[in-house]
Amino acid sequence: MHAMTSAAVALFSEEGYSAVSTRRIAERAGCSETLLFRYFGDKHGLLMAVCNGLWDEGRPERSGAADFQTVQEYLEYFFLTEIRDLKHVAPSLKVVIAALINDPEMSADFNQKHDDAAERVAKELRQFQDTGAISADVDVNALADGIEQLGFAVGFFLQLIFQRSEEELTAIAISTAAALSKGLQANAAQPLLEPRRRKALAAVLGARESLDGIVELLGDAELAAGATWWNGSQGSDHSPA
Repeated sequence: MHAMTSAAVALFSEEGYSAVSTRRIAERAGCSETLLFRYFGDKHGLLMAVCNGLWDEGRPERSGAADFQTVQEYLEYFFLTEIRDLKHVAPSLKVVIAALINDPEMSADFNQKHDDAAERVAKELRQFQDTGAISADVDVNALADGIEQLGFAVGFFLQLIFQRSEEELTAIAISTAAALSKGLQANAAQPLLEPRRRKALAAVLGARESLDGIVELLGDAELAAGATWWNGSQGSDHSPA
């Protein structure tokens, strides 16, 4: 099967999808046209197999949020890995992109693959959000969608179409990760706290909110009476009966 998809990619790249017959693909692959039909049905089925192979071959298992200390480290890894993986499948990717415009089925399939990839990114970002590394008011689903699109744009357009250098692509990935991670913090002007310090701060803020609620319930009169008792008790060795 791999020989047939490889032959199809080579011929589609050289001559275009419409100009290539299944007979020539089979000849290039060193197999019979009947065998090609058995595996893929027709030429369009072969093209769809090429599209699906982009995600199977070009996006192997990746590290997740748990493997990184900061959001910036995770985003750097994501962008740099995206650039590397798209370069690996460059010939197939160019064939698929060229076919997307006139093939609604492939367009829908490619869009679903993008949605699946964005959901995986969102899952990782939620882990950072749960620890306070990303502000609670950030829509991680929308953010993940944009990050996935940006990674594809850098990996495909800048790398494969505009032929930017590896050094420039790396600089783009690192600077983008730094800018995004800083903007995602609850207070970008302050450094992120360690997990234990964040928990301690959350506990203090929670206690303060509870105290504010008690003050509101008691009212001014009760507070004044409590203050009078407290001041009096400080001047006596015994608590009031």
